[in-house]
Amino acid sequence: MTDTGAWRPTLPPLPVVEAIPPAYLARLLAEGGATPLDVGPSPAYRRGRVPGARFIIRARLAADLPAAVRGHTIVVTSPDGLAARFAAADIQALTGRPALVLDGGTDAWRAAGLQLDSGEGVFLSAPDDVYRRPYEGTDNAVEAMQAYLDWEYGLVGQLRRDGTHGFFVIPPSREAHDTPPSLSPHLAQEGHGH
Repeated sequence: MTDTGAWRPTLPPLPVVEAIPPAYLARLLAEGGATPLDVGPSPAYRRGRVPGARFIIRARLAADLPAAVRGHTIVVTSPDGLAARFAAADIQALTGRPALVLDGGTDAWRAAGLQLDSGEGVFLSAPDDVYRRPYEGTDNAVEAMQAYLDWEYGLVGQLRRDGTHGFFVIPPSREAHDTPPSLSPHLAQEGHGH
């Protein structure tokens, strides 16, 4: 048997949870009758989320789901709604109460033309679910980014000045190199001296 078409990941069986359409969630939110939780990646949460949604990492539900939220109707979302289904089943097991899922996730909310919040929001879990380079993000001050870049660009010079490490800079050619004095004897033995 052969398959054709684009590769699609194999998913485990989806948990059986109640899914609600975006319009129904919008009504619940307008009435103050739901607490939305977003289990998608934190960058997606910052870019756009259901209004009032709180960010939480599924693996940390037991520790990070506050008791105050456990008594409300919880509606879980994620970008496409798949991760939300698994998190809703976990929440039901933790609280003994049903947790609803936004059918189609935040993508369906957006497609329905409903308003999204963006920016920092409320983080029930620390947003450390993705790797961020030190200079990424708009929340880094210009001074901090410049300090990092200055450190990075100055690293070779620091290594040249510090003779206590085992690193050395490989010169770009035999004619053009700037070897630190601490390494000159080593390179002179190999025929690369000053």
